[in-house]
Amino acid sequence: MNILVIAIIFLATAENMAPLILGYLKTPPNAVFLGTVHHPLDYFYYLSQFAQGSYRWITTVNLFTSESLPPTFVGWSNVLLGRIFSVFGIPPIIAYHTSVAILMALLLVCAYKLAVAITNSRLKATVSLYLFTLFHAFSVTREGNPSYGDYFNNFAVPRVRFGAVPHQLLTAAISMLIVHSAIAWTRSRNRKYLILLAVGSVALASLQPVLWAMISIAVLISGQWQLGVVGVSGLVPALYLSRLFSVFPFSQLRAWEAAQQTALTMEHFISATGPVFLLALFSFPGTMRNKSFGMRFAIVFSTISFLLFLSPIPKLLDISHVRFLSTLTILLVSVIAASGLTKLVTSAQRPAKIIGWAMLLILSLYLLPNHSKTIRLSSAFKPENAYEYLSTDDYRFFTDIRATLTPRDLTLVPWPYNEMFPALTGMRSFHGHPLLTIKAEEKSRDAGDFFSHALSDAQNVSFLAGHGISYIIGPAYDGALKEKTWLKPVVSSRELILYQVQKQP
Repeated sequence: MNILVIAIIFLATAENMAPLILGYLKTPPNAVFLGTVHHPLDYFYYLSQFAQGSYRWITTVNLFTSESLPPTFVGWSNVLLGRIFSVFGIPPIIAYHTSVAILMALLLVCAYKLAVAITNSRLKATVSLYLFTLFHAFSVTREGNPSYGDYFNNFAVPRVRFGAVPHQLLTAAISMLIVHSAIAWTRSRNRKYLILLAVGSVALASLQPVLWAMISIAVLISGQWQLGVVGVSGLVPALYLSRLFSVFPFSQLRAWEAAQQTALTMEHFISATGPVFLLALFSFPGTMRNKSFGMRFAIVFSTISFLLFLSPIPKLLDISHVRFLSTLTILLVSVIAASGLTKLVTSAQRPAKIIGWAMLLILSLYLLPNHSKTIRLSSAFKPENAYEYLSTDDYRFFTDIRATLTPRDLTLVPWPYNEMFPALTGMRSFHGHPLLTIKAEEKSRDAGDFFSHALSDAQNVSFLAGHGISYIIGPAYDGALKEKTWLKPVVSSRELILYQVQKQP
């Protein structure tokens, strides 16, 4: 890799980590930044998997519901990373964001290597990588303020395409490694690439089965039926996830996602996808003349992605349409766009060369401000938001009680701490993330009744025993809890107290 490629990777990784850095810089005195750089409840869920790395390897347990559920392989990469970091004594929050930085750099290296494999040109691959990191929606004005075209989970926006979710970055990197291995196999027929394809397909199907299925289909349409190993290898993990997400609590996640279908007009779609996409459309006829498997796959996969995304098929399958777009899609569109742009830049005719460089400069000047807007929106942290900042005393309380609790214990925690408790301790909460808690509304009501002292002592004891709750976290100011003879204070801070529920005679 040349110095320009290294610079692009460094700057793009720095941009991706910018909200985290700004979050730390905004930390008020006597507070701790929790690293919440995307949707808080999802972040705490993923972080709870990292936290489980202190006592698990590749299986996870849903810590946000009172039911005793069997371990699953959902989030296996997060718990494995958590395990690796825990060996070196690195806590979950630091492990999580260190993983983001490492996997982001790895993803960009994979993107460059794949672009080289497709184009057989380091210049085209460098331009592809640049457009891939530059890729952004068009600028728009929203409610009188400068913004950009967008919709739910828009991969044209860097915070979705890259973002701060380790398993999503890993998923994108694996998808690129699979395509790279497929291209390498067509050129060498070396069996080692078939092994890499099989292993990569198992991993990808266990993380994002829709993306695995689309790659499998695109490989076959591109004329390489011998690479059916991609489809065959991923069948077992894909079927496993399909069955798992048909039962509680994961079926709640599936139902919620299936409802996320954004109705897009063509104007909305174009504004939210951006100018690099339009450049790819203009470059499309020229790339059609390239008969290599790599470019043929790029054309087939990106075409399938957008056609399915814009079709009614996702809704019929009860799958969110955004599942049919991916970071890989944006990379392949960038490769197609770069192929057309570099043809102008390297043209022997001076006017064409000037036009090519001018287009690259205009794209950069136009899109870079949108990246700045993305960073600003992603770092609008508020010191009073408990999802983002905890007092040093409260944070120390949660780290201290890890030594008291065990993975078998169930703790009743008041809002909003219940939603971050599993992430900070790696232990089970009576309720938390509404899509991961079975009967979430009922449990939220029951917890509210308990902490508001709406129940009699007999009802409280029955409620705790009925759910197998062994510990309670209560506010230090709550004198009524302190008076309960069946609660024993174990660990306390200025604001919170951990009580152990005593067995009744």
